[in-house]
Amino acid sequence: MEVSIFSPKKSVISAIEHPNLGTVVVLVLIPIILSIIGTILNGFALNPLEIIFMIVRNFFSLLLLSATLYVLFHVIKGSDLAKGKFSSVLSGVSLIYVAIIILTILGIILTPMAFSKPLLGVVKQSQAKTISADTAIQQMDLILSKDPKAVNETMLLVSFVLGAIVAIYGLIILYRCVSELFELKGFRNLAVLIVWLAGFSIIYGLISTVITFL
Repeated sequence: MEVSIFSPKKSVISAIEHPNLGTVVVLVLIPIILSIIGTILNGFALNPLEIIFMIVRNFFSLLLLSATLYVLFHVIKGSDLAKGKFSSVLSGVSLIYVAIIILTILGIILTPMAFSKPLLGVVKQSQAKTISADTAIQQMDLILSKDPKAVNETMLLVSFVLGAIVAIYGLIILYRCVSELFELKGFRNLAVLIVWLAGFSIIYGLISTVITFL
């Protein structure tokens, strides 16, 4: 299983033809490790429970996303072709974490450039629960009133544009997963992509709602 940032199609084909669970695990864990590094570098407090939650959420999301696509593959292509394909589906879908890794790196780099140190300081205090949420809002309002440039709007715009580009890149990866697995013609691959993501969103939302009420 080869991972190529500059060739999503090549990566997806490699993942489907040569699935590798070890590479899948690494791809899922890298953004978490980067988030921990970014948290430390930017001076935020580390919360072990949040780290555990991130690990569980990432693996659960990947499994659910893969299972949803596998069910669609089973329905559309039939049980004979679907048999033994889950590892290929899982490996292909895991490549979405390449986009997440890029977004995480951008977040680590751009956050200190988009917000002033006093503003980030208030966020750190709020996260560490040394001040209340209301106090944090009041302090941020005070900082912004004294220094309108506490938020760098240009860097926010740059962050938004880069984030949008990476999001599109992620969608291209998912589309390639559909096109290489289903091998449909015309807009049928796009239709499957839409149904897949809609189904995943609905199921994920329902599960999240149930967990919230437990």
